[in-house]
Amino acid sequence: MRAKMPVRKGGRMFKKGSNLKKKMLKSRNEVAVKFITDIIARHGLDFTAKLTQILRIHQANKPHTYDQFGLVNFVEKTEGKLVGEITNKRPDLRVIEVGLDGKEAAITKLEVPVHPLQIAEVNTLDIVKQNYVSAEKVTEVAEYLKSEKYGKEAFEFDLEESVTEENRLLVRNVLQVRCGIDALVSLAGTKVTVKKFDSKKDKRNDVWLWDKPYVRFVLHRNLRYANILERAAKHVGVPIAKFQKCRMENSAGYTLQVLQLEKVEPALIQQAFERTMSIVSDFEFTDQVLEADKYQGYRTKAVVRKLKMTEDEVKKAMDLFSEKGYLNYFGISPNDLLRTPRYDIGKHIVKNDFSTAGKAIIRPRPLDRDIYEELKEFIFVANDPRIVVPAFKFLKLKESNDLTAKIVTAMVDNRHGKLEGKFATQAFAKADPKQVMEYTDAFLNVIWNQTVNKLVEKRGGVTLAVGDLVFVDEAAEHFILYECSPNSSVLRESVKEGQKSYKEYVKALTEDDIKSGKYTPFDLVIPVLGFDVKYPENEVSTFIDELLNKNDISSKDWFQKAHANTVHGVQVTFRGTYRRVLEKPKNLTYKMEKYVDEKLPLFLQDIPVRKREEPEKTEEKTDGEKTETEEAKENETKNGEEAKPVEEKKPGKWDT
Repeated sequence: MRAKMPVRKGGRMFKKGSNLKKKMLKSRNEVAVKFITDIIARHGLDFTAKLTQILRIHQANKPHTYDQFGLVNFVEKTEGKLVGEITNKRPDLRVIEVGLDGKEAAITKLEVPVHPLQIAEVNTLDIVKQNYVSAEKVTEVAEYLKSEKYGKEAFEFDLEESVTEENRLLVRNVLQVRCGIDALVSLAGTKVTVKKFDSKKDKRNDVWLWDKPYVRFVLHRNLRYANILERAAKHVGVPIAKFQKCRMENSAGYTLQVLQLEKVEPALIQQAFERTMSIVSDFEFTDQVLEADKYQGYRTKAVVRKLKMTEDEVKKAMDLFSEKGYLNYFGISPNDLLRTPRYDIGKHIVKNDFSTAGKAIIRPRPLDRDIYEELKEFIFVANDPRIVVPAFKFLKLKESNDLTAKIVTAMVDNRHGKLEGKFATQAFAKADPKQVMEYTDAFLNVIWNQTVNKLVEKRGGVTLAVGDLVFVDEAAEHFILYECSPNSSVLRESVKEGQKSYKEYVKALTEDDIKSGKYTPFDLVIPVLGFDVKYPENEVSTFIDELLNKNDISSKDWFQKAHANTVHGVQVTFRGTYRRVLEKPKNLTYKMEKYVDEKLPLFLQDIPVRKREEPEKTEEKTDGEKTETEEAKENETKNGEEAKPVEEKKPGKWDT
């Protein structure tokens, strides 16, 4: 229970020398410690192992429908529609990232690049031949990794003073690759230390030998993106935020996408992702940052089973799809259908109502029972977040940039234990901007979807009208669609001096433009709300205002006003962008196949398999008998042919 605190006007809350404050704090600590003990006993988990977990922050609620997100299917006729089943089998869906150059991510080279300083006689450890380290020490390291001491204490040894600094680094790097991802090899002067890597305490400080700082590679996965990166980051020893990617595509199917890390050895990257049952390939080095949203999109391969159509009907449907395209809706997360949608929280952030947004984020969800959810529930039951301060410190959440952690920190810092005023605002200001954008973008995307629906309903389809917006030229189109973020951006600064305004990239259609036939419905764009976008000069602008009014926002001019103002010293603004209403599928191909087994994958295996060395077979024999190999050699000798010399066994990675 929350203890009732004494209030004294114009003076101290507690009398000097009073033990009441100590008793209250002791009581809170005892409750919090009991809370921690109960959680550990119930879950058997280590709290700190969950620090990198991406917290799902939606309240459990009744199921939502797609039309709430503006996702409405407009089908003029039933003909031309594929009639079949799309299953949830992973082999039936493949998603492949397409870069700005139009190149699809593919697995072509599984080999891991090794630096020239490390590549010489890798299996025989060239560092021994050059007398940088003795063969005895290398053997001791190999034995240490297999011993019971590994994981309990470190193994240390000194290099000779005559070994140069460059060669010491070489010894350290070669040993790190040999020891693997589970070990950490460090160098301090001439002392080399080998120990078991602890992702909670240790940080890798790899000596970088390559000429370019970034390692780019292709990831093939069949698990959720967040799950893969959480586990891989733990093994590599870097935060999840260090992974550079174009987009966090969270498809449930087989996915190929490009990732990038700064100054992490490719061998360690491969070992880390092997622990997640994933494949990494096509390593390359670059000095360019892999920026978010700098890609053309994704190529999707899907299987439609149990077709109830003839081949001619399928061809007609595909031709119709290729010709008419599809409404370019923003998608949604499946979790939004079951919990408080992100757009509902984003609406409050856009309105600068950070208190309401924060309370919605930390509200406990009964669907997922983990230690974080129980912590949030405990806060609500106790009605005072300060009571979980010991647990909070134990979780080390105060050091995290996670949005939930910042919100709870703000509540703890406020002596009233409330999420209000500047405490709520600062929580969002100090959090990772990308997490805040997940909510604000969701709201702005739903407004865009609903605007498209109103346009289609009003015009009876997607047609051009005077005042509609189109790109001024191909260069403007390419910049908006591919070179800048396709979603809204959360910025804390104005458009830089000399930077071109987004309003200059589009123009409003005139009657002469429409009559000229130069533009088609596929050129029509609608803005994603922001302070730096141009709005249509027709009824579409009215649609936007009506939708904003339903969400308690006066009009689209609000974004311009918000850009000029600050809330408790924080400025959260939205620049905006443009999005096509209609899109045509690119490179659309299909084929029909008959099958008899539903479990049979219909996609051919397109992943090269890494060759593994097969163990040598030993031939058993009884006393006095000859093995087949010995008989073959004897027969060759009888026939006058010399027996082929037996090849020497290749040394292992620890052989010297």
